[in-house]
Amino acid sequence: MPLSSSLSGKIIDSIVGGIVSNLLIKKRRNTLFFEDIMAKYIRECEKRGYSSQIENMGVKWGALIVKQLVPLFMKKKPFFTINKIMKEVWTSYGILDDLYLEKHNKIITLKTENEGVTRVIGPNNLIPGAYRGVLNILFNSDLDVIDVYQNKDLCEYTYKITRRPFDIDGRDRTEYLSLNAIPKKAKGYDIKNSIRTGIFTIKGNKIYFREKLLPIFEPTIFHIIGNNNLCLNELPIIANKYFLKMIHPDSSSFEKLNLLKNLFQAMGLGIMNIVITTDGIIIEINYPPYGLQSERDNWNVISNVILGYVWMINRDFRILNMHEYNRKISIHITT
Repeated sequence: MPLSSSLSGKIIDSIVGGIVSNLLIKKRRNTLFFEDIMAKYIRECEKRGYSSQIENMGVKWGALIVKQLVPLFMKKKPFFTINKIMKEVWTSYGILDDLYLEKHNKIITLKTENEGVTRVIGPNNLIPGAYRGVLNILFNSDLDVIDVYQNKDLCEYTYKITRRPFDIDGRDRTEYLSLNAIPKKAKGYDIKNSIRTGIFTIKGNKIYFREKLLPIFEPTIFHIIGNNNLCLNELPIIANKYFLKMIHPDSSSFEKLNLLKNLFQAMGLGIMNIVITTDGIIIEINYPPYGLQSERDNWNVISNVILGYVWMINRDFRILNMHEYNRKISIHITT
């Protein structure tokens, strides 16, 4: 189903500061995110020797999503869940173009087409790790990786079912849904406004920000990355290079900050308020997206991407401090 149909049919409910999915479970929070920034951050971490850590982050992300969010009856039917439900959801969201799961004895093979992150940077460990996490829960086994074939168009992953049990602790689903609830009364940009005004364009089942893809992400991955604290100082550099290609250099500081607010709200990253101070900027985000991990929520991915954005205004900006309270984060950026 094309994303435009999903929006009109209320499979996705687009509100200011949030994107809510009505598939699998009622009112599940998602976000759009910059695929190029995420992919190039993963590539940078792996270039520095953190491939196994990146894979483990993927496993944790995929496993938490399935364990905490997928209904029990679907967990008991892995082939129906992958080949029917997840295929429909993930293709509708622009995460990939196709996938198919098959099994021969204890060998599981998952085939995909045009999958997120891989289509930008090619081989990586985050995505096969995420699939392994999904399958670990569905098959109630800590799978062994037998073979991985990745290119930007087609991928094939082969795993073996073992007798090793697999489990993972995560935030209670009720708490997760409560933290990620967002009021509909806020005024500002949502996806539909952004498409109407040209900030976003929609092509089939994919949303683009000025010709760069914004796939839908479940937000736990931001917190997992932040808590692992790998190469986070590279994130604003990667983000800044991305935004410099996307934002007109002659636009004013006011125009840049106004776009930041509209962009992040439409992407579902919360309701943003920006205050100009004598020494910099205070960015407040109400109702940011919380994660499923049992560890604390970590906002360093979002804050460092914002830092890379405001470097277009002043390259000397840095994050002085960041606080979270009452479902709000406040980021004080100064020189």
